[in-house]
Amino acid sequence: VSNVVNVYAVETFFDRLAREAGRDPLAMRRELLKDDPRQLACLEAAAAAAGMDRPAPNGRHRGIALFT
Repeated sequence: VSNVVNVYAVETFFDRLAREAGRDPLAMRRELLKDDPRQLACLEAAAAAAGMDRPAPNGRHRGIALFT
């Protein structure tokens, strides 16, 4: 279990940083993971499973996080 309670804080802060930079949080994570193929593959699999390539239904929001 370790520091899993901190994941929400870290990942939502990352999303805020991306928004402030005018960037898509998923694209920003992809860029930062370009040198880590294992974690990037995990992120890509989660994004595909969540349907991150299409808009969320009206009234819904979609997010993604990666914690190791």
